[in-house]
Amino acid sequence: MDNFEIYAKRRQWLLGSLARRGEPLILPWDFARAQGSASDDVLNIAYISDVPTWDPTAITVPQAQSIYETVFDSPLRYSLTLKLEARQITAWKWQDKTDQRLEVTLHDDILFHDGSKLTTADLKYSLHDHPSADKKLAVGGMFQTLKDVEIISPTRAVLVYAKPTPAAPIYLAFLAGYIMSKAYMEKVGIDGFLAKPIGAGPYKLVDYQRGSRIVLEAFDKYWGGVPAIKNVTFRSRL
Repeated sequence: MDNFEIYAKRRQWLLGSLARRGEPLILPWDFARAQGSASDDVLNIAYISDVPTWDPTAITVPQAQSIYETVFDSPLRYSLTLKLEARQITAWKWQDKTDQRLEVTLHDDILFHDGSKLTTADLKYSLHDHPSADKKLAVGGMFQTLKDVEIISPTRAVLVYAKPTPAAPIYLAFLAGYIMSKAYMEKVGIDGFLAKPIGAGPYKLVDYQRGSRIVLEAFDKYWGGVPAIKNVTFRSRL
């Protein structure tokens, strides 16, 4: 078992422990479903820290994941009952018994915050062709056995691994496995992206003051439905 599988097991145990103890576990998409009075269209969250970077594939800092998932969403996720669930990826299966060819299917109605459609070309770019090809970014380490992404259609692709990688679906559920817009990244470059990032999550970034606040606004074209809470602000102090 490698370090990433150990981390995944520990994370699953933590989620399970919280669920069994009845502890509140609020995920980013739960903010959008929060119930309250009619005036509850603004949510302020005192948060433990700022994001270290707006490239969600660059670093695996656990406390940044809630913010990344709010802005970028997640290919897969774990439920409170520790079941791997669909998110941007609606279905996944191994094509054979070697655990080297993982076929995935994307939702066909996912839009980035600039209105462009998320496709398997973005999936391939983010996990395989991103400037992390030198394996210096976190996504390179998380998907180090991924040798290719074969595109079947805009919504179907096969993740091809150099050796058996049975934990591959786990990696798509957390830490660095985010899908970014290939077209936008190539248009503005990494510096432009870090200055004005876009994702395909339930909220889009509208204002950012490093070490102080992250101001988000509900994305009205989010594939999972328009969030009930219109504005969310994470407030932190470094």
